[in-house]
Amino acid sequence: MKKSLLAFALTSATLAPSLAVAQELADRKSPLLDAPAIRHREELRAQRFEMGAGLGSSLAADFYNAVFVNLRLAYHLNDWLAISGTLGHNLTPDYKTGVTENLETSLKSRAPDDRGPMAQDALNGMNKMNQVFGLQAELSPITGKFSLFGKWFAHYDMYALGGVGAANFGAGKDACETAMMNATCPDVGMRLGANVGLGMHAYINKFLALNFEVKDLIVRTNRAGRDVNADSFTDDKDLSLTHNYIFAMNLNVFFPTVPKITD
Repeated sequence: MKKSLLAFALTSATLAPSLAVAQELADRKSPLLDAPAIRHREELRAQRFEMGAGLGSSLAADFYNAVFVNLRLAYHLNDWLAISGTLGHNLTPDYKTGVTENLETSLKSRAPDDRGPMAQDALNGMNKMNQVFGLQAELSPITGKFSLFGKWFAHYDMYALGGVGAANFGAGKDACETAMMNATCPDVGMRLGANVGLGMHAYINKFLALNFEVKDLIVRTNRAGRDVNADSFTDDKDLSLTHNYIFAMNLNVFFPTVPKITD
């Protein structure tokens, strides 16, 4: 019995300091508790204005291709959310697609008694995007850094955009004409719709970035200007929902030129 009591006393005396140290360590607050995931992080977007200009083009256009000169203005509310506005002006309104060229050739060579439209009537009814506009929110869930050949390192971000869009349509001939069987009337003027897409920034330095976007401008229009519902008139009843895909590449400047750095 005495031996058991002696062993228990010795064990308690040995473990007591260890238990005290363990309790002291448990009571200590970790220096990493509530600390940010990344310290001294450069917030390249937060509370900065973004201004840029560049070129763009239509993608998979039906009748007329478009080469745009772009303007872009954005304000980044924080490092992942921004409000932006874009403008594109078409420099090549008469740049025909292969479909239009083939259609024109086919109609010019048709027989006199064919019931199809004259080539010029068909061309007069087609509309063209003169300007495109966008007002959207941009969400940037993906950011990081990449390198080229292990020599050049750059920050990047990828974002999704969505908001209001508009296209101002023009045509080779604005007046409506009525042929023997078909009404020809180009759909011209401003058409409002939706604007969705994806974009990316590749930062050259802390205030310059290359910007790439692919957008879908969704509006109601009548691309060919033809009487779709066969009521002998071409009007708003002949409009249909169209997807206008646009690629843009800009060089953008951020203000202020020095980004915020986190703690």
